Parts: sequence; C-alpha cells; structure tokens
Amino acid sequence: MTVEPVLLTQPLKCKFCSETFNTNVDFALHSVEHSVERVYSCHLCEYSLKSKYRFEKHVRAHEGTNLYKCEICSKPFKIGTHAIEHVYFHRGEKPFQCEICGKHFMYSRLLSSHRRLTHYELLTGKPLVKFDCKVCGKHYESYPGLARHMYSKHNDKGIDKSVMCDVCGKKIKNKDKLKFHLRTHTGDRPFPCTLCDRKFSKKDLLRAHMPVHTGAKPFACKVCGKAFAHRAPLWYHRKTHTGEKPNVCPLCGKGFISKPAMDNHVKTCYKV
Repeated sequence: MTVEPVLLTQPLKCKFCSETFNTNVDFALHSVEHSVERVYSCHLCEYSLKSKYRFEKHVRAHEGTNLYKCEICSKPFKIGTHAIEHVYFHRGEKPFQCEICGKHFMYSRLLSSHRRLTHYELLTGKPLVKFDCKVCGKHYESYPGLARHMYSKHNDKGIDKSVMCDVCGKKIKNKDKLKFHLRTHTGDRPFPCTLCDRKFSKKDLLRAHMPVHTGAKPFACKVCGKAFAHRAPLWYHRKTHTGEKPNVCPLCGKGFISKPAMDNHVKTCYKV
C-alpha cells in the first residue's frame, strides 16, 4: 500500500521558542531540545524515538521517500517487507527462528543481525570483524554504522566535546550550550527590555517580547490582510482560509487547527 507524501508548504515555528524551520526534518529534530526524556517527537504523527538516525528516516517517510505503510497503523516504510513484517509487532508474533540456536525474532532483519553477530564464525569459518569506537568503546557491525556514531556522538573528528553541568550533573553537548543551560540554575537573564523591567535569558526571547510595547505586527495574512505580532499565530490563522485541520482527535476523529486545541479537546472526549 502506497503513502501520500506530506510536503512542507510554509515555515514551521516551534511553539516553545521563536525558532522557525523550512523543512519537516529540521523541525522534527528540534523537538528533542524541549523534551525532558531527550526523545525526538514527530509532528506529523504520534511516533517518538531516541535514535536520531532512525527518527530522521521516519520523518522523511512522511515526505514521500517511503512508498509502503503498515496495513494496521499506516506507519510508512521504504521497504515493502518491513511494512508487511511490522504487522507482527501489533500481533506480538515472532515467526523468524534461528536454525542454529532456535531463538525467535519478530523481524527477518533482526534474525539476520543475530546470525551475523552470534553465529558468523560458525557459518562462514571466519572471525567476525567489529568496528569499535576508539572514544567510548561501542562496537558496530559495519563502518557506516561507526561513522554515523562518530559524527553524532563525538563529531566527525572523533573528539567528544560534551561537558557536564556542575550543578545538576547533566551532560551538555558543548560549552556554548552549557552557558545557556547554567542560566536555568542561576536565574541569570542578561537581556533586559529597555521599555519595562522584564529580562530574558536569550536574545530571541527578548526580540519576541518587543511587539508588546511597539505594537508592531509585521506578519500579515496575504488572503485577508490581518496582521500579527508573531509568525506562529499567522501560521495557524492561514489554516482558517485553507480549511486545514491536521490535528485529529484519536478518539472521535474531530480535526483541529492546532495541537494544543486538540489536546484540550481530548481531555473531555470519551467517545471510542
């Protein structure tokens, strides 16, 4: 079964900060910045994951790079057999059995990985070559897997630039991000508003605050001319003209322009 592509027609703005993004992938990857559990959340469905590489593949599936979907949950896949075998996840079945040790697996690719890691020498008569990370010791079956790990965890030069917060012990990606993180502990807000007594921890937050005083509304609707102080309200307003309601209640199927509106509805919706 094929999948209809979900392409981005206008910039997306994060509802938690002032950053805007021109692609679904960049917007979705940004979600981890506001996640306590440090997971990536897809804005096009309810999928979430900690693996950046696998999550990016999932988002690209929505954009039409994947051609198949699960017949039960409609999750998209690039490979047809992956979509077919995903049904076993819903049924809790493990039909793929290792002929050597008898262990069962839900997906054929997991069986292949098991045979390579566990029985490779027995099957081929050769020792298994593993690609080990020289920084943290984690091993991979292939060089591309190790390369992705080096780039995402230690950057492309294999140097881990992460630092630890002395206050809470949290591991921060680099010194620049640590500087902003420490402000959550110290309460430091070095960007004051020149028109009131409010202060902000980031320049972007101060910039978003200024229209409160100036009354400026630089974001105008091209259809009706209505103007807004920020880009996000304009983004939602445009949907009143197009009729789009992409946020659908999982209980009754009613559509909403924004996710917060849908979340409020779900709290009082008991229709199954």
